[in-house]
Amino acid sequence: MVLFGFGKKLTLPTPDEALPGRAEPISVPSQHYVNG
Repeated sequence: MVLFGFGKKLTLPTPDEALPGRAEPISVPSQHYVNG
């Protein structure tokens, strides 16, 4: 099986390349479910 990018070293994006954060936090209930 051939993987895309095989042999290419992964790098983290720089702060300039990264997506901006949210202006307001997401509200999450104290008890929640995670699928997967």
